Amino acid sequence: MTFELRIDVPRREPRKRRLARRVGLGLTLFLIGSHAVADEFVVLESRWVRLAELPTGSWCEDAGTVLTRSAAPGSVAFAVTKRGVDVTGAVERRPARRRLEVSPKPLAPARSDVIWETDSIRTAELARGVDVYLPVARPDGGALVVRLQRDWRGLVMGPLTALEIQLDGESLYWVDANYDGVLTADDRVIYGDRSIWMPFHQPWIAGQTVYDRVVLEQGEVRAQTRVQKVDGETGQIFAEWNRVRKDQGVPPGLLETTFSQYCVEHSEYLRLNAAFSHQQDPALPGASEGGAQAGASSVIYLGDRSITVSWALSSAYHRAQILDPRDVYLQAGGNRHAFLMGGAWFSTKKKEKRRPAQAQRLPAPGSIMPKGRCSIEWPDNPAKRKGEAIGLPVFCRIFERGPVLESVSGALYFVKGSLESGERRGEVPALLSYPGHEAPREFLDNFDQVMLTPFASLRPGVYEADFSFVYRDRVRAHRWRFQVLP
Repeated sequence: MTFELRIDVPRREPRKRRLARRVGLGLTLFLIGSHAVADEFVVLESRWVRLAELPTGSWCEDAGTVLTRSAAPGSVAFAVTKRGVDVTGAVERRPARRRLEVSPKPLAPARSDVIWETDSIRTAELARGVDVYLPVARPDGGALVVRLQRDWRGLVMGPLTALEIQLDGESLYWVDANYDGVLTADDRVIYGDRSIWMPFHQPWIAGQTVYDRVVLEQGEVRAQTRVQKVDGETGQIFAEWNRVRKDQGVPPGLLETTFSQYCVEHSEYLRLNAAFSHQQDPALPGASEGGAQAGASSVIYLGDRSITVSWALSSAYHRAQILDPRDVYLQAGGNRHAFLMGGAWFSTKKKEKRRPAQAQRLPAPGSIMPKGRCSIEWPDNPAKRKGEAIGLPVFCRIFERGPVLESVSGALYFVKGSLESGERRGEVPALLSYPGHEAPREFLDNFDQVMLTPFASLRPGVYEADFSFVYRDRVRAHRWRFQVLP
């Protein structure tokens, strides 16, 4: 999987570089603006497991790779045939089990004298799923597990082996994404019982606990921990925000307290001046430099602040801002008049700069959206020419300002049946927009999104999005499914 992970450290805080620690074998990560933590490491409870399902990804590749001819994970070879798949070099195979299994080990030990020469897996077996055990040994002596299954995408192969780590109130799964038996920052992580994985990142966040400087050595996972306590209604909104980020395959964030106070200042400026703007007039009451910075880098919601997150989640032009995977530090705050939330862009604590191999897909693959209609927001979506009650927008976001795209196409389909095996049915009438095409007059870059906006609210059920465009002389195709609740 091609994915570059680069974490910037503020230049005026060179001591941060000295806080870096190795993760896995010889890989160094530099952390972003860490708060002060205790010197002692704590050992986190962990165990090896086999996941129940193949993970998906919203801004990195899915775990399931579609096989058309052959593949070679680890030292095993898969060859697609008319009858199914021929497997060479595996230790064992079993029917797929759709539940998590602790410390999966093959019945036969991973020795060269018991490795298969060749085994054939028939098409009927692949429809139910088959777990193949590789001869590559984990550090604890267990085997790595690969799942082969046939689903709506075709014949799919992907990794299932992970180290389950107990955090504050939830598990984190560190998945061996490249089948090499070693966990490093090249692998992926999953929070809780979700099916969406994301690139390895630091710090980990669960509940009110922050896990810094995570180290895996000699079979033990150790980290420095601290409490990030956010009280009151802002704390409740911030907790919901981080939960939604995890649900959509994006790392949770840390609250930047100084800029959260600036959010309060901008909301007070709006109240005093009966205004609604991301900018400030320095001559008006309540204006401040910090408040102006918060206003320019936040989503602003007027009204019942308790629904700020759900409103942004169902929006066309604000959803990507609250789900930006590059935002490690977040800002949130307000008053009874307005509430602000966004990435702390103006903070000296730098963003995490990742360059994904594909666009961010939202709603995330496999995710569940609470409603099928678009939130009321400004700017107006051009799809409103067909009526005010437009549906939930679906889009790919490119991580470049005003990307130049060619040969753009997109369609949204209703699926009869389940996420995994349902059949694509009728196309949902929707407006296709992208930079320079059917974008809001005030924002011709379309917020760097290739978007489908249904002309009516999506009814409950499963949907499949299918996008294709040429970006930087390469054809980018993105096809995924998500679900809408009643």
